Amino acid sequence: MNILTKNSTPHICIIGNGWWGKGLREAIALKNYNVTVFNSKSCLRDLLTLNCDLVFECTGDIETAKTVAELCLEKGVDMMTVNSEFDCHYGPYYASMFKLNNIQYCGCLGDQPGSLVKLHYDVGMMGFETVALGICKGFINKYQTVEEAKKWTNDDQDPYKINSFADGTKLNIEAACVCNHIDANPAMRGMFGMDCPKEDLAEEFGYLAGYVKDRIIDYTVGVKGINQEAGIFVVGMLKNASTKMVSDMKYLKMGDGPYYLFFKDYHLCYFEAVTSITEMVDHNVSYIKNRYLNADVISIAKRSLSEGTVLDGIGGNCIYGEIDKVTTIESKDYIPTALIKGLELNCNVSRDTPITFDMVK
Repeated sequence: MNILTKNSTPHICIIGNGWWGKGLREAIALKNYNVTVFNSKSCLRDLLTLNCDLVFECTGDIETAKTVAELCLEKGVDMMTVNSEFDCHYGPYYASMFKLNNIQYCGCLGDQPGSLVKLHYDVGMMGFETVALGICKGFINKYQTVEEAKKWTNDDQDPYKINSFADGTKLNIEAACVCNHIDANPAMRGMFGMDCPKEDLAEEFGYLAGYVKDRIIDYTVGVKGINQEAGIFVVGMLKNASTKMVSDMKYLKMGDGPYYLFFKDYHLCYFEAVTSITEMVDHNVSYIKNRYLNADVISIAKRSLSEGTVLDGIGGNCIYGEIDKVTTIESKDYIPTALIKGLELNCNVSRDTPITFDMVK
């Protein structure tokens, strides 16, 4: 995309009119951009007739996002998405296809993946090497049902989406997105999920990264308090651990090292996404991009499933998802969560068993 000429008014097409889409439309109104909202899949091809500068996809639906990505490629327009369910599996592919066509495919600030990537880059600019990235989580019940999730679902929210938060699938999906953006890996399938308070995060996550000898992503359920359970964080080490810098970090109340905690106690969804949109359309800047193919999320039986069961996908009653390395997923023929919906089992599958391609018709 070319940088807009002075006095031109950017035109943003928002795909999705749910919680994210409605909020973004209001938040972006302060920018005086031209905005078109698509709230029906049937009219998506109208994108080809519009002169838009950026397509922002926030449906949360994988197949819709694929359609939008193909239309953006056909039209030659940049695409920004907050759809981590789509991005964790298809993002690396579409990032390369968009690059070949001299347009951009990227994520945004506001949700955990984009906010963690931004924090990682900020920490790096200050002279620290990221050794671990973390997400705070209030609780996880990987066996929770859609019916149970409806107790916490508002009228404009999808109970399947809310259930994917509670059963940990969404957390694992977002972690996989981060791995593919900045070259990180899970320390184990599904992550450890350490129950440690905020004051122990630097030491616990730093030592885990040192033990596995890799930049890791994981989560904790041990950080409590107002705003804290939505927190994200990076654990870093000084690239130049001189006597002065180590001493000054202690003076600045950051601790003795060698691991330092950089904690952001919020992610504000569409409120922050406006910043990414502005950077893209006004300055042609985007840095939340897929650059690696490290991780994806596999489908695991949430309960004992019988032969003939048609699997209901992310946030449903049949499966929960866990992050794993792509090399492991491919070698063991695990089915990613992005591909599981609608498949029919050809055998019985016991609870907590990863579902492989030879288990489905």
